[in-house]
Amino acid sequence: MSSALQPSYLIIGAGVISVSTAYHLIKKYPHIFVQFVDLVPYPSQLAASWDWNKVIRADYGNLFCMEKALEALQLWRSDPLLRSYYHESRFFNINNTGLGRRIIENYKKRNAKVDAEMVSPDEFKDIGWAEATKALTAFVDAVVTAGVEYTAAGIGVLTFDEEGD
Repeated sequence: MSSALQPSYLIIGAGVISVSTAYHLIKKYPHIFVQFVDLVPYPSQLAASWDWNKVIRADYGNLFCMEKALEALQLWRSDPLLRSYYHESRFFNINNTGLGRRIIENYKKRNAKVDAEMVSPDEFKDIGWAEATKALTAFVDAVVTAGVEYTAAGIGVLTFDEEGD
């Protein structure tokens, strides 16, 4: 397909970051062409996002990473496609490096509404989690329904012509 006629994107791999990229591309630009190529049909058991229980968190010492994770958390909480797979509960960070205090300070710097506090090991309970495999499958189903092509195949060589096609 010529890029002069229709913008197109080839996404190698169909893990959570790739699928999220396709999801946001197709929502913002519904007339573009997007294609995944992954080694196996989805959901891929090779993907890091394969599991029924994944922690959803924004506790990063790096402000940029925290900002992006907070945006993702908001989507998990509000997006009709994702919110049924998200289960909010408490998250604990146990370490002796001071990271926990830096994380709480970063939340404050971002004016993020978060129920974060320093607690003792005796107060340790459970962690917020997501049904990652079900969510990833629903995500891929949504983008495929929206027109994204999914091809299960290996790629030996990727060649572009003079126009970048």
